[in-house]
Amino acid sequence: MTYTVINEILKEHKINAKWEKPTIPEIDGTLNIDYNGYNERFYDEIKKELREFQLNRVFELADKYKPFLVISENLFPRIKKALAEHEIGYKEANGTINIETRNSLLKVEGKNKNYIKPEKQGRAFTKAGLKAIYLFLTNENNINDTYREIANNANIAIGNIKLIREGLIEEGFALW
Repeated sequence: MTYTVINEILKEHKINAKWEKPTIPEIDGTLNIDYNGYNERFYDEIKKELREFQLNRVFELADKYKPFLVISENLFPRIKKALAEHEIGYKEANGTINIETRNSLLKVEGKNKNYIKPEKQGRAFTKAGLKAIYLFLTNENNINDTYREIANNANIAIGNIKLIREGLIEEGFALW
């Protein structure tokens, strides 16, 4: 989600940004925003959905690391209000941005959820896929069995074998 929100939303508004992995274990990362020659570094908390019971922890982090930014798929109006009252910026996956610091003001009201793109998932780590992987791990010779033998030994449908095999290869876990 972080990549999508940062790159798509900010690119749309001609804002250069670079997200970096955290150097501080308490935070999820840092975001360097460059807009019209002005550069500012934000400490980030990333949540799929921020709830009220999580706010105290966010406030503690924001007091410790300034300026602070919450990146989330969805924020409820009460949460947005509480963040703004504590001078914490936020970005949502629908395009909404609210960043207010001593040196900058950036407000964009989002309208849609086109920025959320589901990750492609293979069949390797489904329930059936894990049964086949377990079969391979317990006896490495099973990898050379026919699809029918693998399906019988793992107690899964034969149609899954090809998809599991392709998923393992695609994700770099197997060379068939």
